[in-house]
Amino acid sequence: IRGMAVLAIFVTNIKMMGSGYNHYVDRSLWATDADRWIGYAQRFLIDGKFVAIFTALFGAGLALLYEKKMSIRVFLRRLGWLMAFGLAHMVLIREGDILFWYAVAGGVALVFVSLRPRDLTFIGVALLVSSYFYFSYVSVESSVPVLWQSSPTQHVDAAKVMLGSYQGIVAARLEAARYYIYDLFVLGGVWIETVGVMILGMALHKSGFLAGRLPARVYGWAAGAGAIIAVLPFVLIGIEGYRESWPVLRSLLNYANGYSGGLAWSALLILAMKSGLLAPALCAAGRMAFTIYILQSIVGLVLFSSLGFGLFGELSLATLMAIVGVCTAGFAAGALWWLRRYRFGPLEWLWRSLSYGTLQPMRREASSM
Repeated sequence: IRGMAVLAIFVTNIKMMGSGYNHYVDRSLWATDADRWIGYAQRFLIDGKFVAIFTALFGAGLALLYEKKMSIRVFLRRLGWLMAFGLAHMVLIREGDILFWYAVAGGVALVFVSLRPRDLTFIGVALLVSSYFYFSYVSVESSVPVLWQSSPTQHVDAAKVMLGSYQGIVAARLEAARYYIYDLFVLGGVWIETVGVMILGMALHKSGFLAGRLPARVYGWAAGAGAIIAVLPFVLIGIEGYRESWPVLRSLLNYANGYSGGLAWSALLILAMKSGLLAPALCAAGRMAFTIYILQSIVGLVLFSSLGFGLFGELSLATLMAIVGVCTAGFAAGALWWLRRYRFGPLEWLWRSLSYGTLQPMRREASSM
């Protein structure tokens, strides 16, 4: 599941990397009808769903490490280093980052890791409901930096940044990082939602759902119900109705579409796993999710900034999806090749070594000694 999630996230993120945040949030800005319909299809099938899965799996990973008796010292080192990686990533490579958020939210979610699945589910749902009302009714006044503006002309100003000097890019990202961490994550209440999803991931792990230990009919019902709840609101009011709806309704639709759709995808992938249909390369991508996530951002930096080809704002959404397809195949095949020779991905090994305070065995031969 993690492999599919990290690969699918690139479908969403490349829009902001290559065309600006406004094209990420408003599909109507794409120049052609074909691109706009690709954007709407992504909205139904991908956007919001796989980041929800990725977040829940991070929480499940915390629960798994807790079950393996990882010490609190190692836990805190692990989250501290992830925070450092996230800061470096959002300033030096790409302003959109989830690693920092995961490190902070993971530290909060860790408080609840010992609870039973039922209690975790109650707390996780309560936090999601709280975050919905917070987003809907609490307004945070702040100065939005150019890289996070959503106006129809934002991509023009963003292009001046991305196609300028690297020093200018870093300066703009430093400003964007302040907004991203303080205004969005802290004051904006995103941490409440993120912690809630992680706690639900812990519950799904402890219940056996993520490991495929439940009867197949449970996953069938979850896939069907999740898909219906995700799609039904858009069927009822239409795409234009969604875009023009008032913020509280739009927020509710985002929740329904993202989390119900994430549940549906998770259930379908688990059914595929139980049937032996998941490709080994997809599983390998999951084990190298950290490395692949950073590689995706590096691809964006090279393709769209002045450090590389400078193609920011030049490519259609269809072309961006073709790039995603080629890169995804390369990431999955490369992960399979790498893990046949090494125990961990490069960044997974570095993160693990820093967490434990000692170099971990890397080559597969070393693990059998």
